[in-house]
Amino acid sequence: MITKDKPKHSINTDPEEPTEMGYMIGLFDVLGFSDLCKLGTIKLLAVYQELIDKVVAKKDEDFRCFTLMKIGDVKVPALGSLPVRYVYFSDTILLWAPLVEYLVEPFAARCSDMIIEGLNLGIPFRGSITIGGAIMNKQKNIFLGQPLIEADRLEKAQNWIGVSFGPSSTHPIYQDSLGHNFVIQYYTKHFKSGKEDLISQMVLDWPRRMRERYKPEETIAKLNEMKNNTGKKIYYDNALDFIYYSENNKDWFKNKS
Repeated sequence: MITKDKPKHSINTDPEEPTEMGYMIGLFDVLGFSDLCKLGTIKLLAVYQELIDKVVAKKDEDFRCFTLMKIGDVKVPALGSLPVRYVYFSDTILLWAPLVEYLVEPFAARCSDMIIEGLNLGIPFRGSITIGGAIMNKQKNIFLGQPLIEADRLEKAQNWIGVSFGPSSTHPIYQDSLGHNFVIQYYTKHFKSGKEDLISQMVLDWPRRMRERYKPEETIAKLNEMKNNTGKKIYYDNALDFIYYSENNKDWFKNKS
């Protein structure tokens, strides 16, 4: 399903009729949603909208993305706009984009921003990224496909605030397009026992983006503050452990055999 070319349909709009296409899907579940609901429906909606504004619904000139596009055996710089679609319902937010090679890293960046901006707003997310053929038609509210099932199962299998890639993401072209900036391999300590079939051994290195574009100390302070107000401290401990692991293993790819 992954392609180096633009899909037959516009990448900025849904096909007029529900159509199966290759997609990248990011599923994010709010941890401690019952506590968040205490804000009230109107305030909760405002928080969601602020999050979407910061991560997805930016002005076109602010939503430009830089990536490396592979032509033959050479990667060349490319600049363009990333068409991310989104929908949120109850405690779940879905992001998706066409499964096109040059959009892989920009989409991973948006998923990283979901974790970072979510924490800054006091929303802890547990997420997953999967790829494959699906029908994702926001206009008609039709969302069907194996990547959605995989994403839902994977999300529930984790004990942390963060994002894991599903087994579908081990596709060689996808991995090659992702590069090392957004992934850490062989990290599985956050998985619940008995979920081995869902492990791809790839996790989203959102702390790297946090260090490069944000103020890490503010996010870490927010995690510690939120940790003291919850009974699910394991999520926060595992997230903090991963932040330090990311920093200490930022050159992991240089040691690959």
